[in-house]
Parts: sequence; C-alpha cells; structure tokens
Amino acid sequence: MKKMVHVLVLIVVAVLITNCDEEEIGGRCRYIEYPGSAVIVSVEEDTSQVRACENAAVILFTFQPNDSSASSNYLVPNWPDSNRDFLVGSGCTPPLNWAISQGLLVGSEHNCARMEITSGTCAPVTFKFPEIDYSSWADSCEAR
Repeated sequence: MKKMVHVLVLIVVAVLITNCDEEEIGGRCRYIEYPGSAVIVSVEEDTSQVRACENAAVILFTFQPNDSSASSNYLVPNWPDSNRDFLVGSGCTPPLNWAISQGLLVGSEHNCARMEITSGTCAPVTFKFPEIDYSSWADSCEAR
C-alpha cells in the first residue's frame, strides 16, 4: 500500500510539472515588446498548496519601461506593471532555491520586457526576463 501511495504521488507531481511546461497555449502568437527593467519587490513562501513545488516562492516585481512614454502606447493599458507575479513554465511559482540562484532577491533589478499580444490566442500580456536561465527550474522543485 505504501509503495502504491509513493507511485501515485510521483504521478501527480509529474502531471503538475508537465502542466508547467513552456509551451505556448493557443498556437503561434506575436507580441510587441516594450523593453525595460523589473525590480523584485517581494519574495515569500508560496503557501497556496496548489503549485507543483513544495519549496515554491511567490515573487512579485514591478516593471518600468525604458521609454517613459511607452505606457501611453500599451495595447492592453489596464494590465498593470506593478506587483506582477514572476512565474515559470506556463504559470507556476518557481522554487525558492532556484530563484535565489538566479538573483531574484528583494531589491534586485533585472532586464525585462513587457510583451503585448498582437495576434494569436496566447496570454494578452507577459513579461520576459532575457537574462534568467529557465532551463533548470524544474530540477530544483521539491515534490509536494
């Protein structure tokens, strides 16, 4: 019985991690890019119990475009740049140890771009962090 529970837990974790892959939902999408920077304003343990990693962290950032007038050109102006969730894959909170290894600490500043959809059926607004290495976040995830 114990072995069956372990197998079931492994299957559930595999499904959750698979759901956090980096595939685009809705096919090919095109975005307009507003370059800028993001400052990490909060890093806290994710206590929601709905994420794939036991050691997940809720990380909030505020985006500032390089061009101070860019926000007046936003296609989705009601999508705020403040207190945004830093997510990995297709919407998962990242493992805290991975986030720390990437320098995602309160007060740290990172190159970032606000991406607004111009065609397709993907998310209307996303934020891209080109200097963050996303390749190993799942390896740092401790299973629930």
